[in-house]
Amino acid sequence: MISYLQAKGREGVSTLQPRRCPACGAPVPESAPRCEHCGAWFEPSHEKGFARSSGVSILRAIFPKLHPGAGEFGFRSRIVLALGLGLVFILFVLGWLLEDTEYWLAPGSIAVWGAVLPIWLGLVAFFWRTPRPVWAVGLIVAAAFFAAHLAIVWWITNRVNDDLVGIAAIYAGLAFAGWMLGRWLRILLRRKRVRGETA
Repeated sequence: MISYLQAKGREGVSTLQPRRCPACGAPVPESAPRCEHCGAWFEPSHEKGFARSSGVSILRAIFPKLHPGAGEFGFRSRIVLALGLGLVFILFVLGWLLEDTEYWLAPGSIAVWGAVLPIWLGLVAFFWRTPRPVWAVGLIVAAAFFAAHLAIVWWITNRVNDDLVGIAAIYAGLAFAGWMLGRWLRILLRRKRVRGETA
């Protein structure tokens, strides 16, 4: 009898509380296939409510998708993106104007390639409004930076050693990290905007 009353009590509480995402705790509509706040997909469970789908991939967990238009902000125009990436090219050239091609790793080029350029790429990724996989664009930019850097080094010195390859890889890695950090911060802000709208 006591267990029966406890079960009824639990059932009564669950009917009063809104259904929530088991991943992030956000409210989830009855017929929603996934959480619009963190991007987790759901499947019906035998018990009341929804269970976390076993098909959630690692990439979806790292870069969760939000409902199209949910919490969006920034620029959708490709012209704005082209201008942003154009400034990346200018920063790349500026770094070479400041570089010491005798001893390498001049303070000016380190500041431009190691700090200013990644920060600018992060800002472009943060304000670019698109549903496409933006991480691929960042990877392309970093790969192009790496290849162009090595090509210029080979043209100047007529050789490429391990140290110069490592320097190019570090700068390319910082560029990609800046891009992904900007995109990650954008996702966090979108989540906060969506939660503020649905609160």
